[in-house]
Amino acid sequence: MGPLGPGMAGERRIALELLERAPGDAVLDIACGPGNFVREFAGAVGRRGLVVGLERVADDAGAGGGGHARGAERRLRNRRTRA
Repeated sequence: MGPLGPGMAGERRIALELLERAPGDAVLDIACGPGNFVREFAGAVGRRGLVVGLERVADDAGAGGGGHARGAERRLRNRRTRA
């Protein structure tokens, strides 16, 4: 862990450990931003599971994340995604 916290990879690992997701589970990620956690959750629940990410304001989904975050937000917006 660095001086500012665990970093994004560490945060995803911690979230997966604490939520104990398993294949076939459903996850609702509210205020998902660019969908960084949505992708990890989808991998954890597998093809039988369901992950939905909600972001209230489309601009928030890409805020501060550079082009990659804005591109990811466009791909994820208003889509129901299975792993």
